Amino acid sequence: MEMMDFVNKINNHSSRDTGSKENVLRFILNVSEPLQERGKVKEIYHFNLTDCHLVDVSDIWDFSYKHVAPTMFNYKPDIDRESSWVSEKFGMLPETFDGKVSNDVRMPFDRPTLLFTEHSDLMNHQGDGWSAFVLFHRKNAPVDGQFVVFCVSLSSHGLTETQLCFLSPNGRYISNWRDRAPTDNERHSEIFFNQLCYQCAAALATMNNPRHVTFVPAANRTKRKLAHRGMGTAMDAMHRVAWDVDKPVKAKTPHDETFHKMPYHYRRGYWRRCDKDNPRAERRLQAPNYRDRFLWWMWIDGYWAGHPMFGIKKQYWQPRKKKDTA
Repeated sequence: MEMMDFVNKINNHSSRDTGSKENVLRFILNVSEPLQERGKVKEIYHFNLTDCHLVDVSDIWDFSYKHVAPTMFNYKPDIDRESSWVSEKFGMLPETFDGKVSNDVRMPFDRPTLLFTEHSDLMNHQGDGWSAFVLFHRKNAPVDGQFVVFCVSLSSHGLTETQLCFLSPNGRYISNWRDRAPTDNERHSEIFFNQLCYQCAAALATMNNPRHVTFVPAANRTKRKLAHRGMGTAMDAMHRVAWDVDKPVKAKTPHDETFHKMPYHYRRGYWRRCDKDNPRAERRLQAPNYRDRFLWWMWIDGYWAGHPMFGIKKQYWQPRKKKDTA
């Protein structure tokens, strides 16, 4: 399914359910008790097709969720996605990830944004239908640049929305998922939604790196004009993220002759011990090791290296057992 077909179906479904022609989707955010500020328990966001950005990330999706997300969030990648994509193989959960989100994980536009991928059937935990991410700048956010992530799905159950998490550049990952549909296995739902948040953050980090990606029109002019006439979406607000390998490959530093010849990959961030007088020093109150919670640490942010022209480097951060040889 293409992005324009998905948006058109959502628009028709919403108009049929509400009887309105304003092309507005209403998202309700239930703020969990530890995150409530000044007694605020709900926040309401409106996604208007006449004032938004539609972004197709199909070209970078496989690279993002297979290679960037496991590296960025330090978890075991799901190799057997086709057979068991909700399993205990996922490894670390957000409760045990005490690092910081990459500085590249931010909203690409100042208006509400929909992220779509042609592989978004992988995002639907009900087993059918199609899904997309919807991002909003958070109202009265306690942290600069914080935004809220929803998932909108269209399936045999109808049109449903699910709140996922809070993200902010170089900030904490805050899980706040709430499934609107009933679930038989709370553990599997938790694992699935955590992975969904990781994948969204990885896609944002990839698309916000202008050195290797570019924004092109999401469809031909005819389709964009039809979407503008039918739904009011601006013609210049429909984008597709593509790899930019047409420009000459240049090293970041002129003295490093081998830097730009590496395949494209993401080098994950990590915690480093430091003195308490360091201006970047902070405590790791959620550190897995209990003793580490009483020390001082500074966060070294992850960064991109290489170029997609020379391929994509696969990284799996888990120990592997050698096979016995006869």
